[in-house]
Amino acid sequence: MLDISALQRLNEDELLASLIARSFDYTRNSRQCKGISDAELIDLSIERVMGEYCSGRDFLQHKSEVDETEIARATFFSALQSARRLSLIEDISGAFNNELHRYLEAFGTDYLRDFPEIANYQVFSGDGHYIDHASHTKKDTSGKNYAAGTLYIQNVRTGLISPLATITDGNRKSHEIPIFRDAVDALPKSGLKKTLWILDRAYVDKSWWPQKAKDGQHVIVRVKKNTVLTECGDIAFDSSLEVNTGVTRFYKAKMGSKPQKENIAHRIIEYTDPERGRKYQFVCTVDHIEPGLVAWLYFLRWRIEKSFDNLKNDFFEQKAWGTGENALKIQCSVIAMVYNFMRFIKEFLHSEEGIVDEKVNKKYEKALEKREEKAQKEGRFIHPFMKKLTRMPKLSAQFIRTIKNHFPKDICLRDLIPMFRKTMQYYL
Repeated sequence: MLDISALQRLNEDELLASLIARSFDYTRNSRQCKGISDAELIDLSIERVMGEYCSGRDFLQHKSEVDETEIARATFFSALQSARRLSLIEDISGAFNNELHRYLEAFGTDYLRDFPEIANYQVFSGDGHYIDHASHTKKDTSGKNYAAGTLYIQNVRTGLISPLATITDGNRKSHEIPIFRDAVDALPKSGLKKTLWILDRAYVDKSWWPQKAKDGQHVIVRVKKNTVLTECGDIAFDSSLEVNTGVTRFYKAKMGSKPQKENIAHRIIEYTDPERGRKYQFVCTVDHIEPGLVAWLYFLRWRIEKSFDNLKNDFFEQKAWGTGENALKIQCSVIAMVYNFMRFIKEFLHSEEGIVDEKVNKKYEKALEKREEKAQKEGRFIHPFMKKLTRMPKLSAQFIRTIKNHFPKDICLRDLIPMFRKTMQYYL
């Protein structure tokens, strides 16, 4: 692991290259290649994410005419479709993210630090993210193409994202749920921490989740609208606790119109948003946390949607790079690495330099003031946690542009600190 004090002596490119070079120690899939080397493929992929290109041909033309680097089109796209290259990049991406996680722990990054009762849980939100399919994607038997989709997960403690599984590369229509289940079943078991998944109501499964809970895989999910619940008794809770603001009922119930005796009774939380009056029902398989914390954690799931917005609108990743699942998986792995690298830079600036994105914070505070005024006029109020708790902010477009603009330049991180301080304080 690099010495934190040494980070400032490296420029952005050198810093990212150092982290990736260390990650090569955790793969056995690296080989000597005649065309594009493994390291070159990763560098080219990162360069593509850091830039703004409308297609692979656009990127290769830029390399040829601007950088005077000739890359054969067939060689580049063949590398993206290679199963061996995919295994390599997945190994690299996993090791890279683990390295960043260790740094973030050293920085003290934990957006769930306010809840010590779940300190021994890994907490992930998850959802599908869709982009346009590649130009030459094969059609299905009905002659149709679909959006290319990937299941991403986000570590709610650190903000780091990872692709969990491919939904479709665009040549078929697929459902997320069985793909998610298979991906979770394939995950290595961790004896150190349990896992808490925060998912939307499409991921309700009355029989699968209770089985996964035995393996330490728990869930918070919203109840589907058409779900029939057979009540099995109330659960006592302290409504005077601040964390339980908005909770109207806490009870056990079996799911389904004809529940069998062996069906598991699930913990159901009924919640009314104190700001808008909207009613929710949640299911949770963790049995020791307050019902209000279940509701609060569910709403934190929306952070991943903010990350998707970064990918589409700030990374300009709106179309698959190549045909086939291998190319899509490579693309998503590299995109996640670049996003996580930017998260790492942000946390470094906060921890070591005391720099926060004041623009984002001020924008949030102003929006919250307006929401509070509106709620008060309607006889409602803002949940107290909205003002008190540690919040995971979205990466601002200006912060992302600062990293992108200086990535190819030979300017060390120490000399970029004044620029980051400026762009994270004012709109330029």
